[in-house]
Amino acid sequence: MALEFAAEWYEKTVPGCRNEESPAEHTINKAEDGRRILPTDEIVRKITLGRLRGEEQDRLAWLFHKMLADQIISACVGIRKENGIRTAALSGGCFQNLLLLDLVRRGLEAEGFDVLIHHLVPPNDGGIALGQAVAAVQAVHDGKVNVIRTDVL
Repeated sequence: MALEFAAEWYEKTVPGCRNEESPAEHTINKAEDGRRILPTDEIVRKITLGRLRGEEQDRLAWLFHKMLADQIISACVGIRKENGIRTAALSGGCFQNLLLLDLVRRGLEAEGFDVLIHHLVPPNDGGIALGQAVAAVQAVHDGKVNVIRTDVL
């Protein structure tokens, strides 16, 4: 959260920073099982070198978000080239970070994606818990699970 807040502060105080080019590598590797591997080590290297050179912390926090967003967007574009998928769902705890969510959403939309984001259910463990509860209710309804009532014992 501190990284997000520092990046948001930089964005508010430096108009036009969203137009900066991302200095990180966008070459996304593909694992044998088809997963995309983001080269986040490149982000860490760039941020570390910047800090060692005395660059402003708020700017580096913003660059971290920009570089990560650009890698996510690049991975989605690569997937679309392979299978034609034009819809991206942004979910998971990292998308509680509103700056990252906004950067990725806007970037994907600029690339022609339809972007799905959470509105009623949180993107983190709260959403997972809700999904587990729904699955459990369905399993009980389908007779796959017996329910033992402990309140009558």
